Amino acid sequence: MKLDARVEEALIEINFVERYEALSHIFSRSRTPKEEALDYYDGDFLMEIINSLGYEVKFSKKEYFFSLKKEKNGQYEFGFKFSLEYGMVELIWDLKDSNQNVLLGTNLFTIIRLLTSPDNKIMDPIVSDYVDFRDVMKIAFEMYEDFKQVFLKIAKDIGLKIEERKFSMDEVYGADEVFISAATLILLPVVYADGKAINGAKVGEISSKLREIYAGELLKEAGL
Repeated sequence: MKLDARVEEALIEINFVERYEALSHIFSRSRTPKEEALDYYDGDFLMEIINSLGYEVKFSKKEYFFSLKKEKNGQYEFGFKFSLEYGMVELIWDLKDSNQNVLLGTNLFTIIRLLTSPDNKIMDPIVSDYVDFRDVMKIAFEMYEDFKQVFLKIAKDIGLKIEERKFSMDEVYGADEVFISAATLILLPVVYADGKAINGAKVGEISSKLREIYAGELLKEAGL
């Protein structure tokens, strides 16, 4: 599994890894032993807490998840789900484009592992009571709102329609531009493939713009 490039950039810009790890460490198993975790709870009261934080929520008996009302913004649809089991709060963010391509749809600790290492032992936050639950959700919603705002800005700045699908090498050879990106790589233009020049072996405008945007955000994050 690989993160969409814009999703990854937005997560990096909002310091997602540091913020979720801090949340996990604050509400940890060492703080709340298994016998003190919020195991049995009132689902209606959980939804009242979510409503008090400004969100509409419903419960799916089929999926056994609580889901916020889907939010459409331009060509994108954002979603947020959570579950509470044995005191562990599992958080899931969803993101689809106008073609219903899934850009994001997994729990937050999996996102952490995709951004860091598969061996990262990050855990879901663990709560002991309703006050803990409210505090966890408040922090999670703050991250969620920051992510939505930054993602939409990145998508707008780039001005590209993203389509995730398989492609042939003939498409690569005939492309106007080709580039690759990863968590440890800002963006690398590809000007040759199998010894064949792409776009006259020139770095394209979009590749240059993406590198400029990404580098600018990294400098901003570093306070430079």
